[in-house]
Amino acid sequence: MAGAPIEALREGMQIRYDELMSDQEMRSKAKLSVITFGGGAQQTALVPLRSFVLPTIQAFGARTLGAALHLLAQSLAEDVVLNTRERHGDYAPLVFIMLGGAVEDEWRSAAKRLGEFRYNAKPLMVGLACGPKADMEALAAVCTTAHSIAETSGAELRSYYQFISGSAPASNKAH
Repeated sequence: MAGAPIEALREGMQIRYDELMSDQEMRSKAKLSVITFGGGAQQTALVPLRSFVLPTIQAFGARTLGAALHLLAQSLAEDVVLNTRERHGDYAPLVFIMLGGAVEDEWRSAAKRLGEFRYNAKPLMVGLACGPKADMEALAAVCTTAHSIAETSGAELRSYYQFISGSAPASNKAH
């Protein structure tokens, strides 16, 4: 993913951030982190929404979805405060995955680990396959819901961001 698609991804991240910041409850409760997975997986610090700084996303290297999912599972295990009788924990995490090509590492074991999370530690995962070479099989297996767009133009990605902004899908289908 490069050019207009990566710019649209950056724009979409800004749109989602601005929407969260416009909601008083989200401003006080939400935390954000970004995991990139080009040539390995890297995660920004999980911080309160008010402290979050949008990272500069660049497209490079192999699509290492498995590495990103392992990092996500580690973060969920360490960072999510579970609900108990004694305290109210975090809301269930919402994860967006965008993939523009074939996955180039082993992802199934990490997907299995994510599927083993329970209660509020189990994330709602939304996937987007961008273009004809994106690995829809992996996204459909990993995500709660997965969508596909054939064109990765900025306009198509902006349209997708507008779609997900209007609803948080809860089905287990691939579209």
